[in-house]
Amino acid sequence: MKTSLELICKAEMDLALSVLHPRGQNVSIRNCWHFFSDGSAVEVLFYDDADFIMGMNRLYVLDKKYQVLILGCVLMDTHIHLALWGEFYECQAFVKDYVKRLSIHLSKRYGMKHTLENLPVRHQEVEDDAYLKTLISYIIKNPPVAGLPYNFYDYPWGSGPLYFRKAGLWASPEWMSSMRHRNLSYREKKALLKAPELVLD
Repeated sequence: MKTSLELICKAEMDLALSVLHPRGQNVSIRNCWHFFSDGSAVEVLFYDDADFIMGMNRLYVLDKKYQVLILGCVLMDTHIHLALWGEFYECQAFVKDYVKRLSIHLSKRYGMKHTLENLPVRHQEVEDDAYLKTLISYIIKNPPVAGLPYNFYDYPWGSGPLYFRKAGLWASPEWMSSMRHRNLSYREKKALLKAPELVLD
């Protein structure tokens, strides 16, 4: 398994982050994917703030389990969008695991067994930097475009605040990015996330 530093270095190469981009020309990138679920396939994925908080927590937990980087994400009440970097099999496993755990949560909390068993999740390869920028913008702007009463940088269940707000908001808790928070207790992490319950399943 690669270390975090090795992973980031490989991502920088694959995403051409250290390459001078010629004006007006797209730069090819590798191992970047857009995964998205079918919003018409289920009535609801997230019913209330507690569900959304659990959904955000799971993204963080699974990010530590798989060799992927989350470049952009948004959780909507009926569907999800993820911009992921990583080998395809790792990204696909990440998404399958996420849907499985979401299904378990819905079953435990609402008695909705097998609701997401056949949830269609599609993917597209992101082949150049222009497409990646467009994809991240699309993901971040998904909530206001859908008519939700949020600015794109204020929607709490996605990566908008991580791009446009300073760290320390609940959507970007310090313990996610700070070495000094690695040894926080379960109770302290729960308090930092402002979650009514925290199940890292």
